[in-house]
Amino acid sequence: MKTDFASILMRLRRERNLSQKKAADDLGISQALLSHYENGIREPRLEFIIRACEYYGVSTDYMLGRTDEKSFDGKIALNCSDDDQHRNAVAAALIISVLSEAGDEQLCSSAAKYIAFSVYNVLSALCSPAKPYEPLFDAALKTAESAFLTNLRRVRKDPEIEERLSEKALRSNYPVQFASYDELSEIVRNAIAGMAL
Repeated sequence: MKTDFASILMRLRRERNLSQKKAADDLGISQALLSHYENGIREPRLEFIIRACEYYGVSTDYMLGRTDEKSFDGKIALNCSDDDQHRNAVAAALIISVLSEAGDEQLCSSAAKYIAFSVYNVLSALCSPAKPYEPLFDAALKTAESAFLTNLRRVRKDPEIEERLSEKALRSNYPVQFASYDELSEIVRNAIAGMAL
């Protein structure tokens, strides 16, 4: 698919017979700004792209012209066959949304690195289950975790960001994803409690 974001955004609005004014109001931006996005004059921030995807009910891959499939269902795209896999997919979507809310490049970069170490660890084990234990991997993972937490503390010093990232705000803005996070939290707490015998 070779369609660009601007034309997809315009097509989605027109498919729903929405005026530019109505869509702009619903999306929380001015009509002039929406016009600039639809005509490719300006590029939106990630938070707007996510909001537009939720508004039109399409995946970000579709909105960005990467696929012809309009919707994303984690159970299909990630071949999730059980609750744990689906919960993790939904929680991952929450991570992307929260990082978008923060809007800080260093925080996003450090989070991506930390997540990359975890993904690498799982894939590495799948590819080579007899692989020997690597103590330096644990050190690198802890370094990535520390960098992420340091950036998060720095970003959260901004009162506006602190408010946007509060549990109350996130629970209100992302109710489905936050429910998965709640389930995941309970599973992790129970696993930790089981280890502390």
